[in-house]
Parts: sequence; C-alpha cells; structure tokens
Amino acid sequence: MTQVKTTCAYCGVGCGVLATIDENTQHVSIDGDPTHPANFGKLCSKGKALGDTLDRDRRLAHPMIHGEPVDWDTATDFVAKSLQQIIDEYGADSVMLYVSGQLLTEDYYVANKFTKGFLGTNNLDSNSRLCMSSAVAGYKRAFGSDTVPCNYEDIENSDLFIIIGSNMAWCHPILFGRLKSSKQANANKKIVVIDPRATDSTAIADLHLPIRSGTDTHLFVGLLNYLHQNGYANHDYLRHCDNLADALAASDSWTIKKVAKICGVNESDLTEFYQLFATTTKTVSFYSMGVNQASNGTDKVNSIINCHLYTGKLGYQGAGAFSITGQPNAMGGREVGALANLLASHFELKNSDHRQTVANFWQAPTSISGKDGIKATQCADAILEGQIKAIWIMATNPVVSLPEADKFAMALQQCPLVIVSDCSKDSDTLDFAHVVLPAQGWSEKSGTVTNSERRISRQRRLVTPFADAKPDWWIVSQVAQKMGFVGFDYTHDYQVFAEHARLSGEKNGGEKNTDSRSFNISHLANISQNEYDNLAPFQWGQPHYFGLQKQDPHTTIGTTYTDTQKLHFVTVTPAVPKSLPDEQYPLVLNTGRSRDQWHTMTRTGIAPQLNQHLPHPLVAIHPSDAKPLGLQNNDFVQINSPNGTILVRADVTEKQRQGDVFIPMHWNQHFAANARVGKLISNHHDPFSQQPQLKHQPVRLQKLTMQAFGWLLIDKHCDENLLSWLESPDMTYWVRNRQSNSSQYFFAIDNQSAAMTTWFDKQYWQQQLSVWLNQPAQAYNFDIIHYQHIDTDNTSQDLRLAILQNGQVHALVFLSTHEHKLPTHNWLNSQFGTTLDSHTRKWLLMGKPATGFIDTGRIVCSCMSVGENTIVETIKKYHCKTVVEVGKHCKAGTNCGSCLGEISKILAG
Repeated sequence: MTQVKTTCAYCGVGCGVLATIDENTQHVSIDGDPTHPANFGKLCSKGKALGDTLDRDRRLAHPMIHGEPVDWDTATDFVAKSLQQIIDEYGADSVMLYVSGQLLTEDYYVANKFTKGFLGTNNLDSNSRLCMSSAVAGYKRAFGSDTVPCNYEDIENSDLFIIIGSNMAWCHPILFGRLKSSKQANANKKIVVIDPRATDSTAIADLHLPIRSGTDTHLFVGLLNYLHQNGYANHDYLRHCDNLADALAASDSWTIKKVAKICGVNESDLTEFYQLFATTTKTVSFYSMGVNQASNGTDKVNSIINCHLYTGKLGYQGAGAFSITGQPNAMGGREVGALANLLASHFELKNSDHRQTVANFWQAPTSISGKDGIKATQCADAILEGQIKAIWIMATNPVVSLPEADKFAMALQQCPLVIVSDCSKDSDTLDFAHVVLPAQGWSEKSGTVTNSERRISRQRRLVTPFADAKPDWWIVSQVAQKMGFVGFDYTHDYQVFAEHARLSGEKNGGEKNTDSRSFNISHLANISQNEYDNLAPFQWGQPHYFGLQKQDPHTTIGTTYTDTQKLHFVTVTPAVPKSLPDEQYPLVLNTGRSRDQWHTMTRTGIAPQLNQHLPHPLVAIHPSDAKPLGLQNNDFVQINSPNGTILVRADVTEKQRQGDVFIPMHWNQHFAANARVGKLISNHHDPFSQQPQLKHQPVRLQKLTMQAFGWLLIDKHCDENLLSWLESPDMTYWVRNRQSNSSQYFFAIDNQSAAMTTWFDKQYWQQQLSVWLNQPAQAYNFDIIHYQHIDTDNTSQDLRLAILQNGQVHALVFLSTHEHKLPTHNWLNSQFGTTLDSHTRKWLLMGKPATGFIDTGRIVCSCMSVGENTIVETIKKYHCKTVVEVGKHCKAGTNCGSCLGEISKILAG
C-alpha cells in the first residue's frame, strides 16, 4: 500500500486528500488530509466518494477521428494540419479554445500560451466565465487587480458572517463546517443568509433575508446609503479611495422603506441586517453564484465591496469581501489568464507594455493582440455567423452547461472542426466532435491547483493512466510542436510550473505601486522536479490585502494596483434582470447545485453513493404556486421557456419563495431523458464580465400525467446498449442511476406514447433484454422468472421479470400502471454479482425477502451511507431530540455536516 497526498477534484475549497493505493489492484481508498490547511482532514460526501468515480468503463480510451480510433501521432498531426489550414484561409481569429476550471494550472498555462502567444488570437475562454467572471471584474474595478483580499481563517474569526447567493452547506460544506464550529465557539457571532430560498445554509442563520430574485444590488446600495446617512464612514480608510461622491449620489434615494418593498422583505429584518453590518468590526461578506450569475453580476459584486470600502472592513483578520469559487482550479485559471479578456500572470491585456513583456517572455512569433477574444456566451453566435471555424473544447460539457444549450449544440453541428479533449464517455459534447482526444482524469493527472484563498496545492498521480489517456498540457504541446512552434518541448509538468512561476516575476515590482502585480510565485522559478514532487500547499501573496495600516503621521493601505493608487468606489445603479416574468411565463427559474452531484455528472454520476440522495431531476416549487397547477410531490412537470422544454418531477416545498422555482443544473442526456436545464436559459449576460444570467429565467410549468411506469436493473456494462431505446420519442421520461453492482433505469410514459402497446408484453421485454445483454435470440440461454397481473377491467396491469444465468441475476424489470406498486431496489441491487440459492430466487419478483432485510430508505447522509428509514427508526428507538443525538446513534451527519438540515427536518416530523 502507498499513501499519496493530493487534492480534491471538486469545488474551490481545495481540500487535501490522503489517497491509499493498492499497487496490485490499483484500488484507491480516500481519506481527508489532516495536515492540509483548507480542510484539516475533513471531506464532504463527494470528496469521500472520489475512489468510487475511478470506474474505467465510462472512460475514453483512444484518440478518434470521425469516430475511428487512431494513434496519438495521427491525431495530433490531423489537429495541427487542420488548425493551420483554417488559420491560413480564415485567419487566427477563426479558431477558439474553450477550456475549464477542471484543468490543472499546467494545462491551463500551456493552452493559454499556445492560443494567445502562438496561434495569435485571444479566443480562449473558460467555463469559469459561467461562475466567477463577475467576481473577477468586480475585484478589478475596485482594487485594480483580481486579488482576493481574504482567507479561510476569516470565516472563523469574523463576528458577522454574511452568506449571499450561496447554499454554502451544500456547495462548500467543509467551509460551512468551519463556520458552524466557529459559531459554536463564539456566542456573539451572527450569521446572516441572503437567499430567495430557505436552504440548509439558513438552518444556522440568525437572520434570513429571502430577497426577491435579482434584487441584491438594491439591498447593498441601500446598505451604503444607510451607512452614509447614519455616520458609519471610516474616514481614515476613505482617504485611500476615490469616486465616493458618485457612488453615494447613486445610493441617495434607496431608503429602508424603498429597499424593503423592492426586495420583498420586512423593514425590521432589513434594519437589523443594516445595523449588524454597520456596528460589527469583523464582518465577512461571502458570495457566490447567486451574486455572479446575473445580467448585472459585476454591479452586484461592487455594491457589496462598496460597503466594505466605506466602513474600512477589509484587509484584517475576520473582515473582507470574499468571492468563493465553484471549481477546483478556477483561481489557477485566473492566474494564467485563461479568459478571453485576461493575460497571463495578472498582466493586463489592454496594456501594450504588458503584452510585449509576455510575448517576449514566450518568444512568441507575433505580438499579442489587445482585442478581447470571443467569450463563452458569444461562442454560439460566432460559430453560426461563420466567424469561428474550429473550436477545441477541453474538460467541460457546454452542450449542457451553457445558456441556450440547444443553440450551442446546433452551432457545433455547423462548425467545420470540433475537437473535444475529455476523459469521460458521458459528455454530451462528444456527439458533435470530429476529433476526440482522451485526456487523463483525476488520479492520473499531475500538476497544481489554486483554491479560493489563493492556496496552491499539488494534485498528484495515484494510478497508472488508463489506455492512451494523456495530460492536456502534453496534448496541446504536441499539436503546437507539429505546427512549428518553439517553447513547447516540455517533458514533465514541473517544467511548465517553473515557467509559469518565472513569468509571474517578470517586471513585477518597482518604485510605483502600479508596476507591481499581486500574483508573484517567482521564488519557485527554479524549482526542481524533486522539489515540485514534494511541494507543500502554500498561499501566494499576503494573508490579507488592502487593510489600513498606521504609519505615523499618516495611514496607508499597502500596495495598490489601480492607476490612481487608490481603491475605487464603483457607481452602482440598481437594475432589474434582463428577463422578467409575464402572463405567458409567470414563474422565475433559479438554477444551482444539488448536494452530492457535480457539474454535468460525468464524474459523480458513476459513483453509486452519490446517486441515492436525489435520484430524479426535480423542480422545487412553493405550495401556493403548485396548487393552481394541480401539482403534488413527485408529479411529472413540463417546464417551458421561450428557448426550450424539459421534463422533471415536482418537489413542493415551503422553502421555495413564492413565484420562484429551482432546478439543479447537473442532469445530462446520459442520465436523464430531457432534463438539461441549460436548454431553458436565455443568453442574457453581464455587460462587464459577459457572465450569463443563470438565476432568473421566466418559465411556465405544466403537469404531465403518466399512464405507465417501470424500472430496470441491469448489468452496468450494458448502458450503451440501451441508448437508442431510451432516445425513442415514445420514452417520455427516464433517469439512470448507477448502483454498486448494476445500473438502474426508471422510466414512465404518457398517454401519447405508442410504447403502451408493448409495455406489458413479456415477449417484447425478453427480446429487448437479449439485445441489451448481448445475447442473440437464437442462442438465448437465460433463465426467466416472471409474474404478470391484469385487472379484469384493465385499469391496472403489472409485469415483473427476472433474467438469470447460472444462478446470477443479469436484469430485473418491474412495470406497473401505478407507480406506488413498484418495489424499492435496495435489496435487489445487492443480489447482482452473487449466485442465488433457490430460496432467494423466489423472492426476486417480490422485491425483497420475507424476513432479514431492512430497507434503509433514500440516502440522507452520503458520507456514512445512512438512509432516511434508518434515521426515522433511530429517532424512535432512542427518543432523539437533536441532530447530535441522531449522529451519536447512527453516525448520520457526523462527517461533513451537509445533511444536518435534512436530519433536522426529519426530527421536526
């Protein structure tokens, strides 16, 4: 056994992972790294399940051109020649790279250098455009630099912690755990949650402001006015700021009464929040996608920062405006300039001297353009208008994640050259690829990532790479060399990192503050391979930025990065979202993450433990909105917008604000029939950051009645054999959930479906199963157990089949006209992979044995594999009154704590 320290593959917290590898089986066991300063050994449900995502049956194995496997030399030669031909005919700006915060810094760096320095175009953008580009723009407008002024210890050291547009408990659970512990240790600590929804994060809030969607700027412009009108200015700090008068003038009319009405909250709660901010010295504003993903997201960011500037609540322990990132290396992408409007190492793209410095450092064949490249939200139009002729997509699935997702898919269909580098077969974007390049995934890659507090950590190789999979930096370098470019002869990732470090020190410093850049890791410019291999996590820059320092007889705020050497107030005029509900589309759709899933499920979707918490795509809706639509829990709901239609199930809950609905962003076409929420979203975006408005889409809901239901458990290697059947227009609804030994498919058909004619036909299902199990009908040697029931009036039908071979289950089918008659799958799934005795076989069609099996129910605590039924029984048996007591007796909620809100709900009955 070998132990390796690495980092998690998921959110921007950047948790340390301690992986134990069995060299013989390549099995990887996962624990938290107790020495890592981000998590101190804690891991959330997704992090704990990383070892379960390494199943290689869904991996891309070999390069492919037009669907045919080729070797790497052929593939990179084809890509190089194709790109060169397109550039020769249409110019460099006809090529685009679309990359991802899932890439390591070394991958990011080489891709950015290749595109901006050598192809000669700034058409390189990242899926980070969708999550934090407004945060970047806001920091740069205020500070002159994309410099996060805080660190994680500020979460614990604050006396007022404000969560804005973030379900921290689900999306950043390890930091939420640190927050929770700090509140237990500090009786005076206050937590305010600003979110239209009541989430698990609101469970520990002293005050929840469920503001109307899209009114964050109104709230914080009103706060600035309150601070001004009530004498809470920090005049020492304000001497180091400019544009204050204009910012105050824009806030002048935003009284508490006016703000409360616009935001839809009561005046007393609003006053309480304003007074808490005004009077608490150690205040942190912690914001995420609910702020960034808006048509005025940058103004939202600056409206928050303005309040911190006015009161001087920046740059010291327990205070600051803290943008939290969603991806493991979104920050690393910012460091290397992996957005179409950024330059490497925090150099400014609009600064000709900076461009020349970077070009000289790279020994680029041409000067770097000062023109912004095509952004992610502009990409579909650029392709459809013929501007982009080739796109190379790396480590992201934009056919699911981009707004107007179907339009982007249509654009890819028309693009002359689509190259996709990925590690997973489950990316929808692969359907449009002319060239597929198999990249290494987590556990195989080696490099660095930077988390939200500017801490760089190593991500290390744990196992031998699968088949022909290669690092992304290697793939890009091979293409670059074949295009005749020098400076891409890297043989190891440490060489890329060292070059990245050297560039960070180029012309960084001098007599003027404006000659400096906050990002500087040039002390590692000469790092050796051994030093790189053993590199410990470290935070670049200072622990805090922009804090007031007393230097008699004056004060200073240290190094600044603006042209005036002062921090900037930004004039913010509150604005409504670009799309508003109306009679045709009366409800507002908000999108976001669920607890156990990640992005488009290409990784988490294959981990059995992560698919039990929310096994269906859901729309959360308030009872008052559900009632006139005739909706109850678990009803099927069609969601319509001007851009498309999806089909999900109803979650009727008072946690949802009336007038709003919420749908998770994760489902792709490999896991659900029609649940890609990006299809619904209009491509409205922020004018400064071009980040899309993913939190405010007018929609219409319609109940859909199904006439028959069913589910299938089948050997998991058969998934691809079912695709054509699932994609039939007669299959109204289906979802796939990976189980430990099988794949489970739930499906339903409506009264328009022609499938009803064969739904309860045993011969039909036997024939289908022979195809799915790769068993020709003429050689069929499976044992079939079946049960069929039809009421005399034909109002109820049931069919159950079990397919066995040599005593082992290979498939189970349960069908009914009534969904409640379908058994749970927990016991049945456990029968896969074992040889059944005659006693067990006879219970297969019942769904569970007569005795000896306890159905634990839907998973609530993924970390400890504790189901809802187990928690209910624990509460009854031990008379539990608190979540602590529940955890003591069944371990639920004793790891990361992201399930504590649900446990509290169960306790409440």
